[in-house]
Amino acid sequence: MPRRYDIRNAIPQPHQEMQMDGQRVSEAIRSGDYATIWLNDGRTFEAFIENIDVDADKVYLVAIESGESLELSLAEVHGLAVDNEESAPETIDDQIKRIALGEYLMIWGQFPGAISQTAKQGKLKNVDFPNRCLTLHSTTYNHDVWVPIDKITYIDESRSGPGALGPAQSPDWYRRPDGDWYKGDRKYEG
Repeated sequence: MPRRYDIRNAIPQPHQEMQMDGQRVSEAIRSGDYATIWLNDGRTFEAFIENIDVDADKVYLVAIESGESLELSLAEVHGLAVDNEESAPETIDDQIKRIALGEYLMIWGQFPGAISQTAKQGKLKNVDFPNRCLTLHSTTYNHDVWVPIDKITYIDESRSGPGALGPAQSPDWYRRPDGDWYKGDRKYEG
């Protein structure tokens, strides 16, 4: 579960003078965090936290926009917001929970009875998390397909039905209705 820590109320308002102390900064962030940082001089930037050295009163980070490595004193930090949702990849279970019933899916995995990766496809009919399986309804063969959740390696949500996304090969030269041969927009000059 992503950890969120937001202390934006530490940003000074016209009527308030407030500053984070170094201990509060070091408690709020960890190595590997993505954070928005407000400095005492008014600058704000997003950064990846590489390391925090409380004894030396330093934070080592990489600014997201410039890629520049920076070293800040903990006392320079006025406020920060940590949001690690970007750093936590979506799990197969999370993806399944997000998908609506009836959506067409192509699911890849190392399924029982197959020597290599195979795909199962159809409309999502049912999800049974306690038994770690889901059911797709094959629109091609008009039957249900059982899929073990723990064997899934990838779920392709981009399809709207069975079949290839495009032709296996596109023609090099083709004849237009005017009788001339073309390759893309280039006319064959012979």
